[in-house]
Amino acid sequence: MSYSIYNSQRPAHHVLYFKNHVPVTVVTATEEITVKLLFGDYDPNNDTWTYSNSNIAFQSSYMPGLDGLIYLDFEEIYKSYIKFNRPNSDNFAQANYMKAFRIIIANASGASPLQDIDFCVLNTAVKYNGSAIDWLAENFLTNQPMEKRTNYECQEWLTYYDEAGDYRLYVRFYPKAGGNADVKVADDSVAGCFTVSVAYSKLIRLASYLPSQLKGYYDINLVDSDDNIIAKQRFIFEERSGREQYYCFANDCGGMDTVICQGENVLKPTINYGVGRIGKEFRQLDDSDDLRVWSQNTGMFPYKQRDWFFEIMSAKSGCWKIDKSGKKYTDIILTETSVDVSNNGQLASISFSYMAADTERIIEDQARAEYSFHQTEADEAEELHDEMKRMEVELLEDGQGGMMTDEYAVDASKIYIEYTAPASGCPIYWTSSSGKHGQFTTGTDRIPIVINWSPNTTISFSSQDFNDLSSLTIMYYQNTEQ
Repeated sequence: MSYSIYNSQRPAHHVLYFKNHVPVTVVTATEEITVKLLFGDYDPNNDTWTYSNSNIAFQSSYMPGLDGLIYLDFEEIYKSYIKFNRPNSDNFAQANYMKAFRIIIANASGASPLQDIDFCVLNTAVKYNGSAIDWLAENFLTNQPMEKRTNYECQEWLTYYDEAGDYRLYVRFYPKAGGNADVKVADDSVAGCFTVSVAYSKLIRLASYLPSQLKGYYDINLVDSDDNIIAKQRFIFEERSGREQYYCFANDCGGMDTVICQGENVLKPTINYGVGRIGKEFRQLDDSDDLRVWSQNTGMFPYKQRDWFFEIMSAKSGCWKIDKSGKKYTDIILTETSVDVSNNGQLASISFSYMAADTERIIEDQARAEYSFHQTEADEAEELHDEMKRMEVELLEDGQGGMMTDEYAVDASKIYIEYTAPASGCPIYWTSSSGKHGQFTTGTDRIPIVINWSPNTTISFSSQDFNDLSSLTIMYYQNTEQ
C-alpha cells in the first residue's frame, strides 16, 4: 500500500462529532490517491449506518506535498448537510440535526484496497473536551441563562437530543400554597433531536391551577428513564409592558433561542440609486436598490447576558421576527450589530439592524397600532386565550330543604368551580347533559375545583342542605382547544 492514515488524525469509526470537532484526516502517501466523500443516514434507534454509492458529497484526486502528507478537511461540506429547521408544531423532530458520512480512500491506480471511515456530524458547536454523547446527555441545546425572563406572549422553545428514545419533558409549577406540581409536556418514543414549545401561554393550560395560585416562575425538567433530572431550565414570568418585540435565533448549539426586546424598533428604509453618464449628462438608471432596514434595540439587560445575546446574533443559522400573536414568523437577515455598556458596567444593550428576507415585504409596524388604537393582534389573542369567562350560579331551594340550580351551558374543555361556604366538609353534586356526574366537598381554602369538560354541554348543581353554599361561580376559557 502506497499510503497510510494517521490514526490520531482522523475521525474515529462510528463516532458522533460536534460540527466544530471533526478531526482533519491526514494521509501519508508516495503517489496519487483518490478520495470520495459519501453522505448517508445514521439511525440511533437501531444503531445502523446506511450509505449509497450514488450519494456523493465530494470526490477528487490528491498528490502528496513535499512532506509526503495530504490533508483532508471537509468541514464546510459537513455543515452544508446539517441545519436547524424552524418548528411548525409544539413537538418537532429535527430531521437535519445529524448526517452520517463515509470517507473512501484508495490508490489512483486502483491497486490497493479501499479504506473506509464512517462517522456522524451533529449540528452543534460547543467548547467541550469530552464526547458529544456525554454533553448531549446533560444539556439542552442552548447557552441561554439558566434563569430566563419570559411573559405570556413570548414563544419559548427548548431543543434536546434523546439518544435512546426514553426521555420525558416535564414542567414543574410551584403553587403558592406550597409544594410543586409536575405536568408532562413531551414523551419521546423514538431517539432523535426534538424542539418543544415551552411557552407560558401553552403550559398554563396544562396546569390544574389558576395563574394567580402559582408562584411567578416554573421549571422545565428533562428526565431520563430512571426519573433522573438531566437538564433544567427555569423561566421567570413577567407582565408585559406593551413595548415588547420578539425575535428567534437559531443558535450554535443546535437549538433556538427567543429574545424579548424592550427598546426602540424603527423602520429606516434607504434607496441606493444607480447613476450613469450619457454623453455630457448624468442620468438616473433603473437599477436602484431598495433597502428596507429596521433598527431594533434590546433595552438594558444584565451585563453577564451580553455574551449570550451576541453569540446567538452571530450564529448566522436563521433569524425570525415573531408577531405578538405568536403565530407568524418572518424570516429576517441581520445587517449590523453593536453592543453598548452602561457607565457602571453592570448593564448592557445590543442594537441590531435587519431586513425581511422577502424583498417585497415591509414588516408591520406594531407600535403604531398599539399606541394609537390600544388594540393589537396580541390583545385579541390574549382575550381569546387568557381571559376567563365567569358565570354566577343562582342557588335555588328544591322544596325539600336542599339546594338545586338551573342548567348552565359551558363551551370549554375544562371548567373551574369557585365557591364560598359557611362550613367545610359539605358535599356538592354536579351533573352534565352528556351524562357525566360527580361531586366535590367544600373546604376552607377555597381552591377552585377543576373539572374536565365536554364542550357545548350544560352543568347543574345540587346539595342536601340549602345552607351548604353561600355562592358558586363557574369560570372557564371560552376556547374548546384549551
